Amino acid sequence: MEIQKLKFKEKRNLVESIVSVYKKIKFSSELELNLQKHKNETQIKIPKELNSGLSAFERIMSFLQPIDVFVIKKEFLEDSPKNWFQEHWSKSTYYKYVTTAIDNFLFYFYG
Repeated sequence: MEIQKLKFKEKRNLVESIVSVYKKIKFSSELELNLQKHKNETQIKIPKELNSGLSAFERIMSFLQPIDVFVIKKEFLEDSPKNWFQEHWSKSTYYKYVTTAIDNFLFYFYG
C-alpha cells in the first residue's frame, strides 16, 4: 500500500481503525487477565505479543516525537471533545500537527 498516495481522510480512518483494534485487544487481554486472577485458571491462553511487554502499537508510540504522541492520544485514544486543540493551537497549527503525527505513525506502522 502506498501510504503517501492516500488522502488525509483515508490516513485518518486507517489510524482510527488501528487504534480501535488496539483498544479491543487491550480490553480483551485485561479481561482475560482478570478472569485468570479471579478463577485461578492457568488454561486461558493470552497471545504471546500481549504477554511479552509492549504491543506493536505501544512500540510505535515510543518511537514517535512527544508532540506526535500527544496528538495521537488526544485525537484517537482519549475521549476528548472535538475542539480539544483550541486550548493549545490555532486550527491551522492543529492540522499541521495532526497530519504530521498521522504520517509518522503510519510510517512506522507500515515501515
